[in-house]
Amino acid sequence: MPQQRLSFAQWSQRRESSISGDLLEFSSQQSDDLDVSQKSKCLSSRPRTVSTTSSTKPRTSWVFSHMPDEEVETRYYNQRTGKEEWRCKHCDKTYASSGGTAAPAKHLMDPPPDGHGLPKGASRTAKVTTIRTIIEQARVAAEENPRKRRRLNDQSGDSIEPDQLEALYVRFITACSLPFRLVECPEFRALLAYINNDIETWLPDTHNTVKTWIMRQYECQKERVKQRIQSAKSRIHISCDLWTSPNSLAILGVVAHYVTEDGQLEHHVLALKDIDSEHDGSHLAVAILKVVDEWGFASKLRYFVMDNAGNNDTMMRSLSLGLLRRYDIQYDPKVHRLRCQGHIINLAAKAFLFVTDNEKLELDDPGRSQKFLTISHNRKLARDNDTRWSSWYNMLRVALNLRDAIDGYFNKWMELDCAGDELSSEDWIILEKIKSFLEKLKMTTKALESSFATLDNVLLAMDFVLA
Repeated sequence: MPQQRLSFAQWSQRRESSISGDLLEFSSQQSDDLDVSQKSKCLSSRPRTVSTTSSTKPRTSWVFSHMPDEEVETRYYNQRTGKEEWRCKHCDKTYASSGGTAAPAKHLMDPPPDGHGLPKGASRTAKVTTIRTIIEQARVAAEENPRKRRRLNDQSGDSIEPDQLEALYVRFITACSLPFRLVECPEFRALLAYINNDIETWLPDTHNTVKTWIMRQYECQKERVKQRIQSAKSRIHISCDLWTSPNSLAILGVVAHYVTEDGQLEHHVLALKDIDSEHDGSHLAVAILKVVDEWGFASKLRYFVMDNAGNNDTMMRSLSLGLLRRYDIQYDPKVHRLRCQGHIINLAAKAFLFVTDNEKLELDDPGRSQKFLTISHNRKLARDNDTRWSSWYNMLRVALNLRDAIDGYFNKWMELDCAGDELSSEDWIILEKIKSFLEKLKMTTKALESSFATLDNVLLAMDFVLA
């Protein structure tokens, strides 16, 4: 369904005329799980920047399929002017929608580097880059890093450029998350040989060589990124977080944000560090300092955006001490510590719901849970999750939507294990009020996530929450 973009700025202009028309966008695809009555209430109290009614003229031009969202009816707005604009999903180019579709079409059809070389009327399912662009990028990479190659058979293999093949193959298996051993699969090699028999001359037949290719391509790209970071016009700002991978590894993600010499805002993942030691601030500081050393921007290091965990405060103090000892750099750990607004909102929601962190949320009885799954045919309610913000709102929304089923369940099993757990009419009224309160926090969290929100949006968002 078409997405909706709600505007904090237009709402705030009614309260303070001096506030500019900055727009915070978030998609109703993320809020589609609101029940209809609540969604109507939310939308009626704020200006709508996109209509979902039949009166909205449908988009028919092919250029709209090349915006970031696959739904062509999604509307985007300039954060400064508030006017609707077309955004390219292949790059950062934007055009005012009032100017028609000629300029976006020209941008899409012009050959690189000015455009993307797309055919007119390209499919709506076109990928982020075209095949032509991918091949061109591989050709450039091959020319920048020529290597001596050993033929794997006595054929000439002249129809394939081996350096370009390496770049394309590495991009293929990494983009699609394919196993290194794919290259050893006879059926896969037979398919490639059918297309071009010269593939057997250059494509390795062991997964170990594929690993070598990947590391080699990574090092080449890393040097290019390192040069851009070190020559950046701005300081280097970091966002980082510690999380647990599906295989229970503690991973520290480190992302750099900066403005290049030509004025482009760029973001790069610098590291995914396996933290196998204690997760205290001093160990995290050691890991961060290694990243700074590796990429060579100690003198340009500035702000960190992290969640509100206490070990991050310790990490900043330890990092400050490490920069002083190693580089003689004075670095204020308090000034350069920015706290994640979404995490703050999540903490506020938890503070509203629970008096202390130690309060028990549930009786963790596996036997009761298993019995419920048996009766409910393996269906279960949404559960709270400390690492997924707004999960309490989602849990309450599902429960309220299933009120009749829940009441029926309690009535049926009242005399067995459910006695005392049933919800009264007053309980349901309280849960509805809590859900309505948490709904605004969820909306604000969604508006501030991703890369759309900036620091100037934070105060607007807090005004929205407090209104």
